[in-house]
Amino acid sequence: MSDTPTPIAEIDHGPSKFDQFLENNQKKLVILALVIFLGVIVFVFLKGYNSMQEENAGALLLEASNEEEYSDVISEFPDRVAAGTAAYTIATMRTSDDDAIEAYNHFISTYPEHPMLTLAEFNLAQHQINAGKVAEATSTLE
Repeated sequence: MSDTPTPIAEIDHGPSKFDQFLENNQKKLVILALVIFLGVIVFVFLKGYNSMQEENAGALLLEASNEEEYSDVISEFPDRVAAGTAAYTIATMRTSDDDAIEAYNHFISTYPEHPMLTLAEFNLAQHQINAGKVAEATSTLE
């Protein structure tokens, strides 16, 4: 006989719960990882594309020097900040009060989130006063 003790019973642990989960859901996990990876790729692409569009709109805005060229910025990049700046600049270029009032109203209604909105409202009120529309100017300033 040997001196080594013999086990009374062996306990079969089998695969752990985590190993069972991985084995049962391996395809789903791979698909989930691919979807997340593709989502990150799309996000990075769209962020870069939006940045490129903003830069292109800004470059076109910087090159503009007359109302027609500013209108081109608006038509090519209508949803960019540069389009709002172009619309504001067009309004400042107008010489008659009625034309300026129309242009400023267009700017204010089309680009309500633009950083120059407050200045546009002030300029609109000035043109309204010059045109004798004091009640409208008061409403605009309020």
